[in-house]
Amino acid sequence: MNDQEQPQAPDSEGKSAPSSPETPVEVLSGSLPPSKVGEQLPSRFGPRLAKWTRRIHLYLGMFMMPWVLLFGITALSFNHPSIWRNLSGRLVPPPEFRKLSGFEPWNPNVIATELVTRLKEKGTALEVEPESATFRGWAFFARPGEAGTHVVIVGLDRGVGFLSTRPTLEESQKPSFFGESITLPRYNTAELAQELEPLHQKLGIVEKAALRPHPEVHPELRFVARDDKGRRWNVVYDLSSGTLDGRPSEEGRHAPTIELLESLHTQHHFPPTFGPTTLWAIFSDLTALTIVLWAATGLAMALQLRKLRRIIIATLVVGLIAAGSIMKWTASDLSFGPERAGAKK
Repeated sequence: MNDQEQPQAPDSEGKSAPSSPETPVEVLSGSLPPSKVGEQLPSRFGPRLAKWTRRIHLYLGMFMMPWVLLFGITALSFNHPSIWRNLSGRLVPPPEFRKLSGFEPWNPNVIATELVTRLKEKGTALEVEPESATFRGWAFFARPGEAGTHVVIVGLDRGVGFLSTRPTLEESQKPSFFGESITLPRYNTAELAQELEPLHQKLGIVEKAALRPHPEVHPELRFVARDDKGRRWNVVYDLSSGTLDGRPSEEGRHAPTIELLESLHTQHHFPPTFGPTTLWAIFSDLTALTIVLWAATGLAMALQLRKLRRIIIATLVVGLIAAGSIMKWTASDLSFGPERAGAKK
């Protein structure tokens, strides 16, 4: 063989076939499948990156799967509160609901016009834009009964009703100190507010009013104590109101399991001291990062499928447009009303 001759790769019958200078070594050695022949071979870094992408996607998903399932299941239960609960109820169509209750659907535009008319009488001139009025939220009513709490939910504009009954849940056994109020001079948030009063002034921050404890966020003191009969109690002391409550340490939970899972879903913030909720907050962050990495590694693996790349990109673009439109529309609905300090949304 002279210098101008090229090596020959064996054909399907074992005979040597001439090869061109562009024929990759992997083709000659038979390490590439026929479907890959003719495709540009990736660099050494490419396969290594693809391998690590698959591994991260797989093993991170397996490790974090319980957390993702928890958030997925409870997200469904928030939107569909009747599932996984011992609730009985039925939807009442407008004609039947009108017959049972006498309720006639309300027209939001008529109500808006009447409100504007009343404002004009008080000296405020407004004009309602045609067909701009809508209701947001349901009218919710409840009353106690023998079988539990009877709930009536009404769609004001359609006149549809939903009737349900929630069984009365067994409460924790009340301790002998239930409802006791004890104010400790040093250990309450009102006294602490007075102690922290000069803080902003010393930092050069201009304040407009006195420092006050938050009306709803109350720190608690928790401890276990035994009564004179030797029974253990989980005691809770509200450091804002000074009230005491508790439950027997051995007592089980009475609320449905799904509500416990929902409370785990909504548990957030790192606590001031290390405990179970610290680990929960850490894994909540890891779950959020897992979802982001799943999206990134899934996209990276999808783009490696060259024959489907156009369809993948088109699907991604459609998904981004749909998500962006729905998010923008929903954000506009959530931002419709005024923003007020301390107001709940």
